[in-house]
Order: sequence, then structure tokens, then C-alpha cells
Amino acid sequence: MVIKRIEHVSINVADIEKATKFYRDILGFNYIETVHDSDGPKELVYFDIAGTARLELFNFHGKALKPAPVDNGIEPLGYVHLAFEVDSVDEWAEHLKTSGVTLVYGPIN
Repeated sequence: MVIKRIEHVSINVADIEKATKFYRDILGFNYIETVHDSDGPKELVYFDIAGTARLELFNFHGKALKPAPVDNGIEPLGYVHLAFEVDSVDEWAEHLKTSGVTLVYGPIN
């Protein structure tokens, strides 16, 4: 029994419209579809990630909770980051900055 690949990554977001614009317009992910779910999340927005996986954004009718800040130098439980392989980290950092994205950590070796 072998895991072949990651099929999708699901991210619970507080502002689905803002998150959709970020992944579509700034990162350039290919939009697949939006699914409206009356029983669960209000919307599920799907993107293709480089032809190998999907990104799923969702929120629970605006009730998504933001994690409380932690002041002990340890990351909180839950989503921490999503990593991508790119041709040039420096070019992407510049693209993100010019698109109004605040980088917490710049490119590092």
C-alpha cells in the first residue's frame, strides 16, 4: 500500500473572496470551480496546483475562528505554511511585495 501523491490541500479561510483573489490573481493558480454546500461550508473554491494537486478554500458560513496568538516562540496548532517549488525565490518575493503581500520572512538560504 503506497501513497502516490497529495490530492488536495484544504484551507479554512476567514475571507473567501480575499483568499480566492490571492491564490488566483497573485499566485496564478488555475481556478477550477466553486461549489455551494448548504449542509457544510458556505462555499468551496477549488484551484489546480501545477497540474499535480488541488487547493480547496472554504469557510463555515463566516464562523471560521482565527487561532489565538502564541507568545512562547512555538507555532500554534493547525495550518502553518504551504510550500511551493519555484524557479526563482527572489523573483517571487518581489512579485508578492509589488502585489501588496507582506512577507513575514524574506527569502533565506
